[in-house]
Amino acid sequence: MKFKNLISCVYLKNGKAFVALDNKEPSGPRDITYITNYINDSGIDQLVVFNLANNESEHQIHLGMLKSICEHSEVPVSCGGYISSAEQAKKILHAGAMQVIFNGSKPNVGDAIKEAAERFGKERIVISLADVDILFKKKDIIESCVSYIIVCNEKQISAIENIVSIPMIPVMLDVDFDKAYDYLQKDNIIGIGGAMISSFKTEIMDFKAELVKKRIEMNTFVPSFEWSELKKNSDGLIPAIVQDYVTGEVLMLAYMNEESYYNTMKTGKMTYWSRSRNELWLKGDTSGHYQYVKALYTDCDYDTILAKVSQIGAACHTGARSCFFNEILKKNYMDRNPLMVLTDVMEMIKNRKENPVEGSYTNQILAEGTDANINELNKEFMHVVLAAKNNDKTNLRHEISDFLYQLMILMEENDINWLDVAREIANRE
Repeated sequence: MKFKNLISCVYLKNGKAFVALDNKEPSGPRDITYITNYINDSGIDQLVVFNLANNESEHQIHLGMLKSICEHSEVPVSCGGYISSAEQAKKILHAGAMQVIFNGSKPNVGDAIKEAAERFGKERIVISLADVDILFKKKDIIESCVSYIIVCNEKQISAIENIVSIPMIPVMLDVDFDKAYDYLQKDNIIGIGGAMISSFKTEIMDFKAELVKKRIEMNTFVPSFEWSELKKNSDGLIPAIVQDYVTGEVLMLAYMNEESYYNTMKTGKMTYWSRSRNELWLKGDTSGHYQYVKALYTDCDYDTILAKVSQIGAACHTGARSCFFNEILKKNYMDRNPLMVLTDVMEMIKNRKENPVEGSYTNQILAEGTDANINELNKEFMHVVLAAKNNDKTNLRHEISDFLYQLMILMEENDINWLDVAREIANRE
Protein backbone atom coordinates (compact mmCIF):
# COMPACT_ATOMS: atom_id res chain seq x y z
CA MET A 1 0.00 0.00 0.00
CA LYS A 2 1.37 3.40 -1.00
CA PHE A 3 0.53 6.08 1.53
CA LYS A 4 0.31 9.79 0.83
CA ASN A 5 2.78 11.81 2.89
CA LEU A 6 2.47 14.94 5.01
CA ILE A 7 5.67 16.96 4.76
CA SER A 8 7.11 19.26 7.41
CA CYS A 9 9.56 21.94 6.27
CA VAL A 10 12.43 23.48 8.21
CA TYR A 11 14.33 26.51 6.92
CA LEU A 12 17.93 27.13 8.01
CA LYS A 13 18.91 30.79 7.86
CA ASN A 14 21.69 32.70 9.61
CA GLY A 15 22.49 29.66 11.74
CA LYS A 16 18.92 29.39 13.02
CA ALA A 17 16.04 27.03 12.25
CA PHE A 18 12.52 28.17 11.37
CA VAL A 19 9.37 26.24 10.45
CA ALA A 20 7.97 29.14 8.39
CA LEU A 21 9.52 30.38 5.17
CA ASP A 22 8.96 34.02 6.11
CA ASN A 23 10.61 33.41 9.52
CA LYS A 24 7.42 34.72 11.16
CA GLU A 25 6.59 31.65 13.22
CA PRO A 26 5.19 33.29 16.39
CA SER A 27 7.73 31.52 18.58
CA GLY A 28 10.62 32.57 16.33
CA PRO A 29 13.55 30.24 15.65
CA ARG A 30 13.52 26.86 17.40
CA ASP A 31 16.14 24.54 18.75
CA ILE A 32 16.70 21.85 16.12
CA THR A 33 16.48 19.04 18.69
CA TYR A 34 13.08 20.36 19.76
CA ILE A 35 11.95 20.50 16.13
CA THR A 36 13.07 16.97 15.25
CA ASN A 37 11.68 15.47 18.47
CA TYR A 38 8.34 17.13 17.76
CA ILE A 39 8.31 15.82 14.19
CA ASN A 40 9.24 12.32 15.39
CA ASP A 41 6.21 12.28 17.68
CA SER A 42 3.66 14.24 15.66
CA GLY A 43 2.90 11.81 12.84
CA ILE A 44 4.71 13.75 10.10
CA ASP A 45 5.94 11.40 7.36
CA GLN A 46 8.91 13.30 5.95
CA LEU A 47 11.09 16.29 6.80
CA VAL A 48 12.35 18.66 4.12
CA VAL A 49 15.19 20.98 5.13
CA PHE A 50 15.88 24.08 3.04
CA ASN A 51 19.38 25.48 3.50
CA LEU A 52 19.09 29.23 2.86
CA ALA A 53 22.79 29.99 3.32
CA ASN A 54 24.17 33.08 1.58
CA ASN A 55 27.84 32.13 1.77
CA GLU A 56 30.18 29.19 2.38
CA SER A 57 30.70 30.00 6.05
CA GLU A 58 26.97 29.99 6.72
CA HIS A 59 26.61 26.83 4.62
CA GLN A 60 29.12 25.00 6.82
CA ILE A 61 27.16 25.98 9.93
CA HIS A 62 23.97 24.71 8.32
CA LEU A 63 25.65 21.43 7.36
CA GLY A 64 26.39 20.88 11.05
CA MET A 65 22.76 21.66 11.89
CA LEU A 66 21.58 19.26 9.17
CA LYS A 67 23.79 16.50 10.60
CA SER A 68 22.23 17.02 14.03
CA ILE A 69 18.73 16.95 12.52
CA CYS A 70 19.47 13.70 10.69
CA GLU A 71 20.98 12.13 13.82
CA HIS A 72 17.80 12.79 15.80
CA SER A 73 15.16 12.35 13.09
CA GLU A 74 13.09 9.17 12.93
CA VAL A 75 11.51 10.16 9.61
CA PRO A 76 13.30 10.47 6.24
CA VAL A 77 15.10 13.78 5.74
CA SER A 78 15.58 15.52 2.38
CA CYS A 79 17.65 18.66 2.00
CA GLY A 80 18.03 21.36 -0.63
CA GLY A 81 19.69 24.74 -1.02
CA TYR A 82 23.28 25.78 -1.73
CA ILE A 83 23.74 22.76 -4.01
CA SER A 84 25.07 23.21 -7.53
CA SER A 85 27.18 20.06 -8.07
CA ALA A 86 27.29 16.34 -7.35
CA GLU A 87 30.14 16.95 -4.92
CA GLN A 88 28.03 19.34 -2.88
CA ALA A 89 25.18 16.83 -3.03
CA LYS A 90 27.54 14.22 -1.55
CA LYS A 91 28.11 16.42 1.51
CA ILE A 92 24.36 16.61 2.09
CA LEU A 93 23.99 12.84 1.83
CA HIS A 94 27.00 12.26 4.08
CA ALA A 95 25.39 14.54 6.66
CA GLY A 96 22.62 11.94 6.86
CA ALA A 97 19.96 13.14 4.43
CA MET A 98 18.16 10.39 2.51
CA GLN A 99 17.71 12.63 -0.52
CA VAL A 100 19.23 15.78 -1.95
CA ILE A 101 17.08 18.48 -3.57
CA PHE A 102 18.45 20.41 -6.55
CA ASN A 103 17.05 23.85 -7.35
CA GLY A 104 15.67 23.69 -10.88
CA SER A 105 16.30 27.39 -11.50
CA LYS A 106 20.09 27.17 -11.03
CA PRO A 107 22.36 27.25 -14.11
CA ASN A 108 23.76 23.91 -15.33
CA VAL A 109 21.55 22.05 -12.85
CA GLY A 110 20.73 19.40 -15.44
CA ASP A 111 24.37 18.26 -15.69
CA ALA A 112 24.73 18.25 -11.90
CA ILE A 113 21.58 16.15 -11.50
CA LYS A 114 22.76 13.63 -14.10
CA GLU A 115 26.15 13.19 -12.40
CA ALA A 116 24.58 12.93 -8.94
CA ALA A 117 22.08 10.31 -10.12
CA GLU A 118 24.88 8.25 -11.67
CA ARG A 119 26.92 8.42 -8.44
CA PHE A 120 24.19 8.06 -5.80
CA GLY A 121 21.15 6.63 -7.60
CA LYS A 122 17.97 8.21 -8.95
CA GLU A 123 16.09 7.47 -5.71
CA ARG A 124 18.36 9.92 -3.85
CA ILE A 125 17.73 12.82 -6.26
CA VAL A 126 14.88 15.35 -6.06
CA ILE A 127 14.34 18.65 -7.87
CA SER A 128 12.45 21.72 -6.66
CA LEU A 129 10.65 23.83 -9.25
CA ALA A 130 9.06 27.26 -9.23
CA ASP A 131 8.70 27.28 -13.04
CA VAL A 132 8.93 24.78 -15.91
CA ASP A 133 11.90 26.12 -17.89
CA ILE A 134 14.24 23.28 -16.93
CA LEU A 135 11.64 20.71 -18.01
CA PHE A 136 11.71 22.03 -21.58
CA LYS A 137 15.52 22.26 -21.67
CA LYS A 138 16.46 19.03 -19.87
CA LYS A 139 13.34 16.88 -19.99
CA ASP A 140 15.17 13.61 -20.69
CA ILE A 141 17.60 14.12 -17.79
CA ILE A 142 14.83 15.07 -15.35
CA GLU A 143 12.69 12.06 -16.29
CA SER A 144 15.56 9.59 -16.03
CA CYS A 145 17.40 11.03 -13.02
CA VAL A 146 14.82 12.50 -10.61
CA SER A 147 12.64 10.50 -8.22
CA TYR A 148 10.06 13.25 -7.60
CA ILE A 149 9.50 17.01 -7.90
CA ILE A 150 8.94 19.46 -5.06
CA VAL A 151 6.65 22.12 -6.51
CA CYS A 152 7.18 25.51 -4.89
CA ASN A 153 4.63 27.33 -7.06
CA GLU A 154 1.26 25.58 -7.15
CA LYS A 155 0.27 27.50 -10.29
CA GLN A 156 2.81 25.38 -12.16
CA ILE A 157 1.34 21.99 -11.19
CA SER A 158 -0.85 21.62 -14.28
CA ALA A 159 1.99 22.69 -16.58
CA ILE A 160 4.38 20.18 -14.98
CA GLU A 161 1.77 17.40 -15.37
CA ASN A 162 1.55 18.17 -19.09
CA ILE A 163 5.31 17.88 -19.60
CA VAL A 164 6.52 14.99 -17.41
CA SER A 165 4.95 12.10 -15.50
CA ILE A 166 7.14 12.37 -12.40
CA PRO A 167 5.46 12.27 -8.96
CA MET A 168 5.08 15.64 -7.23
CA ILE A 169 4.95 17.11 -3.73
CA PRO A 170 3.51 20.64 -3.61
CA VAL A 171 5.01 22.74 -0.79
CA MET A 172 2.98 25.90 -0.23
CA LEU A 173 2.71 28.76 2.21
CA ASP A 174 -1.07 28.69 1.96
CA VAL A 175 -2.50 25.21 2.53
CA ASP A 176 -5.57 24.11 4.45
CA PHE A 177 -7.42 20.82 4.81
CA ASP A 178 -9.60 21.27 1.72
CA LYS A 179 -6.64 22.17 -0.47
CA ALA A 180 -4.63 19.24 0.87
CA TYR A 181 -7.52 16.88 0.15
CA ASP A 182 -7.96 18.22 -3.40
CA TYR A 183 -4.30 17.69 -4.23
CA LEU A 184 -3.87 14.33 -2.50
CA GLN A 185 -6.70 12.85 -4.57
CA LYS A 186 -4.41 13.10 -7.59
CA ASP A 187 -2.47 9.93 -8.41
CA ASN A 188 0.71 11.83 -9.25
CA ILE A 189 0.70 13.83 -5.97
CA ILE A 190 2.52 11.68 -3.40
CA GLY A 191 2.51 14.17 -0.56
CA ILE A 192 1.94 17.76 0.44
CA GLY A 193 3.68 20.33 2.62
CA GLY A 194 2.88 23.80 3.79
CA ALA A 195 2.94 26.25 6.65
CA MET A 196 -0.10 24.74 8.36
CA ILE A 197 1.33 21.24 8.21
CA SER A 198 4.68 22.41 9.58
CA SER A 199 3.07 24.41 12.39
CA PHE A 200 3.45 23.07 15.92
CA LYS A 201 -0.24 23.93 16.45
CA THR A 202 -1.53 21.42 13.89
CA GLU A 203 -2.62 18.03 15.23
CA ILE A 204 -1.17 15.92 12.44
CA MET A 205 -2.83 12.64 13.45
CA ASP A 206 -6.25 14.32 13.55
CA PHE A 207 -5.46 15.85 10.13
CA LYS A 208 -4.66 12.39 8.80
CA ALA A 209 -7.75 10.85 10.37
CA GLU A 210 -9.96 13.35 8.52
CA LEU A 211 -8.20 12.56 5.24
CA VAL A 212 -8.69 8.83 5.83
CA LYS A 213 -12.42 9.46 6.26
CA LYS A 214 -12.33 10.89 2.73
CA ARG A 215 -10.59 7.72 1.46
CA ILE A 216 -7.07 9.15 1.21
CA GLU A 217 -4.56 6.46 2.18
CA MET A 218 -2.45 7.83 5.02
CA ASN A 219 0.12 6.25 7.31
CA THR A 220 -1.91 6.07 10.53
CA PHE A 221 -2.25 3.61 13.41
CA VAL A 222 -4.31 0.58 12.40
CA PRO A 223 -4.61 -1.97 15.23
CA SER A 224 -3.94 -5.65 14.58
CA PHE A 225 -6.46 -6.44 17.32
CA GLU A 226 -9.91 -4.92 17.65
CA TRP A 227 -11.11 -4.08 21.15
CA SER A 228 -13.57 -6.98 21.00
CA GLU A 229 -10.65 -9.44 20.62
CA LEU A 230 -9.02 -8.36 23.90
CA LYS A 231 -9.99 -9.70 27.34
CA LYS A 232 -11.38 -7.10 29.71
CA ASN A 233 -11.57 -7.18 33.50
CA SER A 234 -14.84 -7.14 35.44
CA ASP A 235 -15.11 -3.37 34.87
CA GLY A 236 -14.68 -3.73 31.11
CA LEU A 237 -11.17 -2.27 31.26
CA ILE A 238 -7.67 -3.42 30.33
CA PRO A 239 -4.54 -2.37 32.25
CA ALA A 240 -1.85 -0.64 30.17
CA ILE A 241 1.81 -0.72 31.24
CA VAL A 242 3.66 2.27 29.83
CA GLN A 243 7.36 2.11 28.96
CA ASP A 244 9.89 4.61 27.57
CA TYR A 245 10.59 3.47 24.01
CA VAL A 246 14.30 4.37 24.16
CA THR A 247 15.43 3.36 27.65
CA GLY A 248 12.85 0.68 28.44
CA GLU A 249 12.06 2.40 31.77
CA VAL A 250 8.61 1.51 33.11
CA LEU A 251 6.77 4.81 33.56
CA MET A 252 3.25 4.11 34.81
CA LEU A 253 0.20 1.90 34.73
CA ALA A 254 -3.28 3.06 33.75
CA TYR A 255 -6.50 1.56 32.36
CA MET A 256 -8.10 1.71 28.94
CA ASN A 257 -11.66 1.20 27.75
CA GLU A 258 -12.86 0.88 24.17
CA GLU A 259 -13.18 4.63 23.63
CA SER A 260 -9.68 5.39 24.96
CA TYR A 261 -8.23 2.48 22.97
CA TYR A 262 -9.46 3.84 19.65
CA ASN A 263 -8.77 7.47 20.59
CA THR A 264 -5.15 6.43 21.16
CA MET A 265 -5.05 5.08 17.59
CA LYS A 266 -6.66 8.22 16.18
CA THR A 267 -4.52 10.83 17.98
CA GLY A 268 -1.25 8.92 18.38
CA LYS A 269 -1.28 9.97 22.06
CA MET A 270 -1.94 7.64 24.97
CA THR A 271 -5.52 8.00 26.16
CA TYR A 272 -6.93 6.23 29.22
CA TRP A 273 -10.12 5.82 31.19
CA SER A 274 -9.92 7.59 34.53
CA ARG A 275 -11.57 5.35 37.12
CA SER A 276 -11.55 8.06 39.78
CA ARG A 277 -13.13 10.74 37.56
CA ASN A 278 -15.13 8.29 35.46
CA GLU A 279 -14.14 10.02 32.23
CA LEU A 280 -11.82 9.82 29.22
CA TRP A 281 -8.28 10.96 30.04
CA LEU A 282 -5.89 12.05 27.31
CA LYS A 283 -2.58 12.02 29.18
CA GLY A 284 -0.93 15.45 28.98
CA ASP A 285 -4.00 17.55 28.12
CA THR A 286 -3.65 19.38 31.43
CA SER A 287 0.07 19.07 32.17
CA GLY A 288 1.46 19.04 28.62
CA HIS A 289 3.22 15.78 29.49
CA TYR A 290 1.93 13.85 26.49
CA GLN A 291 2.83 10.26 25.74
CA TYR A 292 3.33 9.81 22.00
CA VAL A 293 2.72 6.24 20.87
CA LYS A 294 5.60 4.35 19.28
CA ALA A 295 4.20 0.81 19.63
CA LEU A 296 1.42 -1.13 21.35
CA TYR A 297 1.51 -4.81 22.29
CA THR A 298 -0.80 -7.21 24.06
CA ASP A 299 0.36 -10.13 26.19
CA CYS A 300 -0.14 -13.86 25.63
CA ASP A 301 -3.56 -13.79 27.35
CA TYR A 302 -4.74 -10.67 25.52
CA ASP A 303 -5.66 -9.03 28.83
CA THR A 304 -2.84 -6.49 29.25
CA ILE A 305 -1.43 -3.79 26.96
CA LEU A 306 2.21 -2.73 26.81
CA ALA A 307 2.68 0.77 25.40
CA LYS A 308 6.09 2.00 24.25
CA VAL A 309 5.97 5.80 24.20
CA SER A 310 7.93 8.99 23.81
CA GLN A 311 7.28 10.64 27.16
CA ILE A 312 7.20 14.42 27.31
CA GLY A 313 8.17 15.60 30.79
CA ALA A 314 7.05 13.52 33.76
CA ALA A 315 4.81 10.49 33.63
CA CYS A 316 3.85 10.72 37.31
CA HIS A 317 1.48 13.34 38.75
CA THR A 318 4.07 13.95 41.49
CA GLY A 319 6.47 15.32 38.90
CA ALA A 320 8.67 12.21 38.91
CA ARG A 321 9.73 10.76 35.58
CA SER A 322 8.29 7.35 36.55
CA CYS A 323 5.53 6.44 39.00
CA PHE A 324 7.65 3.54 40.27
CA PHE A 325 10.02 5.21 42.72
CA ASN A 326 8.88 3.86 46.11
CA GLU A 327 11.28 1.03 46.86
CA ILE A 328 9.67 -1.85 48.79
CA LEU A 329 12.79 -4.01 48.89
CA LYS A 330 15.90 -4.52 46.85
CA LYS A 331 18.37 -7.36 46.78
CA ASN A 332 21.96 -6.39 46.22
CA TYR A 333 22.91 -7.51 42.75
CA MET A 334 25.25 -6.49 39.99
CA ASP A 335 23.43 -4.86 37.10
CA ARG A 336 24.83 -6.35 33.89
CA ASN A 337 22.56 -4.57 31.44
CA PRO A 338 25.22 -2.88 29.23
CA LEU A 339 23.18 0.27 28.56
CA MET A 340 22.25 0.70 32.22
CA VAL A 341 25.82 0.11 33.41
CA LEU A 342 27.29 2.59 30.95
CA THR A 343 24.55 5.13 31.66
CA ASP A 344 25.04 4.78 35.43
CA VAL A 345 28.80 5.31 35.09
CA MET A 346 28.20 8.39 32.95
CA GLU A 347 25.88 9.73 35.64
CA MET A 348 28.58 9.12 38.25
CA ILE A 349 31.17 11.00 36.15
CA LYS A 350 28.71 13.86 35.68
CA ASN A 351 28.11 13.94 39.44
CA ARG A 352 31.86 14.05 40.09
CA LYS A 353 32.13 16.99 37.70
CA GLU A 354 29.34 18.89 39.49
CA ASN A 355 30.30 17.77 43.01
CA PRO A 356 34.08 17.15 43.14
CA VAL A 357 35.41 14.58 45.60
CA GLU A 358 38.89 15.01 47.04
CA GLY A 359 41.28 12.31 45.86
CA SER A 360 38.98 11.22 43.02
CA TYR A 361 40.82 10.05 39.87
CA THR A 362 37.91 11.34 37.78
CA ASN A 363 38.16 14.82 39.30
CA GLN A 364 41.92 14.80 38.80
CA ILE A 365 41.55 14.12 35.06
CA LEU A 366 38.70 16.62 34.72
CA ALA A 367 40.78 19.28 36.48
CA GLU A 368 43.81 18.68 34.26
CA GLY A 369 41.72 19.23 31.13
CA THR A 370 41.20 17.64 27.74
CA ASP A 371 44.88 17.29 26.79
CA ALA A 372 45.61 15.23 29.91
CA ASN A 373 42.55 13.09 29.23
CA ILE A 374 43.65 12.48 25.63
CA ASN A 375 47.10 11.41 26.82
CA GLU A 376 45.53 8.91 29.22
CA LEU A 377 43.19 7.75 26.47
CA ASN A 378 46.15 7.07 24.17
CA LYS A 379 47.89 5.06 26.91
CA GLU A 380 44.80 2.98 27.60
CA PHE A 381 44.29 2.33 23.90
CA MET A 382 47.85 1.00 23.59
CA HIS A 383 47.18 -1.27 26.56
CA VAL A 384 44.12 -2.61 24.70
CA VAL A 385 46.21 -3.23 21.57
CA LEU A 386 48.94 -5.07 23.52
CA ALA A 387 46.44 -7.25 25.36
CA ALA A 388 44.78 -8.13 22.05
CA LYS A 389 48.13 -8.97 20.41
CA ASN A 390 49.02 -11.19 23.38
CA ASN A 391 45.63 -12.93 23.11
CA ASP A 392 45.13 -12.28 26.82
CA LYS A 393 41.33 -12.27 27.12
CA THR A 394 41.21 -11.51 30.86
CA ASN A 395 43.60 -8.58 30.57
CA LEU A 396 41.91 -7.40 27.37
CA ARG A 397 38.58 -7.16 29.18
CA HIS A 398 40.25 -5.15 31.93
CA GLU A 399 42.01 -2.80 29.50
CA ILE A 400 38.86 -2.21 27.45
CA SER A 401 37.07 -1.24 30.67
CA ASP A 402 39.82 1.26 31.51
CA PHE A 403 39.71 2.66 27.98
CA LEU A 404 35.91 3.04 28.06
CA TYR A 405 36.04 4.82 31.41
CA GLN A 406 38.62 7.26 30.07
CA LEU A 407 36.49 7.70 26.96
CA MET A 408 33.43 8.48 29.08
CA ILE A 409 35.32 11.26 30.84
CA LEU A 410 36.05 12.73 27.42
CA MET A 411 32.38 12.36 26.48
CA GLU A 412 31.31 14.21 29.63
CA GLU A 413 33.77 17.01 28.89
CA ASN A 414 32.10 17.41 25.48
CA ASP A 415 28.51 16.95 26.68
CA ILE A 416 28.00 13.69 24.76
CA ASN A 417 26.01 10.78 26.24
CA TRP A 418 25.48 7.16 25.21
CA LEU A 419 22.16 7.91 23.53
CA ASP A 420 23.97 10.40 21.28
CA VAL A 421 26.47 7.68 20.38
CA ALA A 422 23.69 5.10 19.87
CA ARG A 423 21.89 7.44 17.44
CA GLU A 424 25.12 7.92 15.49
CA ILE A 425 25.77 4.17 15.26
CA ALA A 426 22.15 3.53 14.25
CA ASN A 427 22.60 5.88 11.28
CA ARG A 428 25.60 3.95 9.97
CA GLU A 429 25.03 1.79 6.93
